[in-house]
Amino acid sequence: MDVSVVIIDWHQPELTRRAIASVLSQRVDASVEVVLVVNEADDATVAAYRADHPAVVVVPDPTNAGFAGGVVRGIAASSGDVVVLLNNDAVADHGFLDRGLAVLAAGGPRVAAVAATVVLEGRFAPVASGDRRSADDLVAPDGRRWRRAEVGQTLVNGTGVVLDRSGNGRDRDWLRPLDDGPESAPLFGFSGGAAFLRRGPLEEVGGFDPTLFMYYEDLDVAWRLRLAGYEVRHAPDAVVVHR
Repeated sequence: MDVSVVIIDWHQPELTRRAIASVLSQRVDASVEVVLVVNEADDATVAAYRADHPAVVVVPDPTNAGFAGGVVRGIAASSGDVVVLLNNDAVADHGFLDRGLAVLAAGGPRVAAVAATVVLEGRFAPVASGDRRSADDLVAPDGRRWRRAEVGQTLVNGTGVVLDRSGNGRDRDWLRPLDDGPESAPLFGFSGGAAFLRRGPLEEVGGFDPTLFMYYEDLDVAWRLRLAGYEVRHAPDAVVVHR
C-alpha cells in the first residue's frame, strides 16, 4: 500500500461519510487505503460504516481517545508509506492526493511532511466597525472580524502552522481572503486537519503523543521532526474545504 488516509470520527457520521467519499473519489497514481477510527464506537455505528464502505478499514474504539489518540490507532492499523490525515469535517478537493503527494515526492526524503491548503466552508463578509459583536464572529490576526454571509468571500483556514517568539503555534494565513496574497511567515509545521506524512520519519521521532488529546499534537510532531533535521513544506494546490 502506498498511501493511507486516516480519518477520525466522533459521533459525526454524516460529516465523516462526506470526508470518506471525497477521498474515495480521488484519481491518483498510487494505491490508497482509507482507515476510519471511530471514537466511542457502538456496534450499530461500526456495522453501518462497514456495510456502507466495505473497502474502508474501520477501527472501533470504545473510549474517546481524542484526535491524537485516534491518529495513533489509525496509523497503527494502516500500511501506507505515506500517511495522510484528513479531518472528518473536511472535504478533499479533486486532485488533493495527487498534488500533495507530488510535493512530498519532489522534496526528497528530508521532507517529512507537507501541509495542505485548508479553506473554510461557506462565504464570509467583514463586520463593520459599528456593528454589534457576535460570539460567532471569526477574528483575523489584524483584528478584522468576519461573519458568515450569503454573499461574501472565501477565507483561508490555514496553509500550515507558524510559530511566534514565545513558541505558540497558529494557522498561517488564518482568515486571509483566498484571492489575496499569501502570508510571508516561514512555515514551521502542518495542521493535522490535512497533511501528508512520511511514515519512516514519523516513526523515527515517536509519532503522535496521545496524551495531548486534541490541539497542538500536530505542532508537537512537527517540532520533533524539525529537531531531527527534517523539513515541512506546503502544497498550495492540495485543497480541502473545512466546516
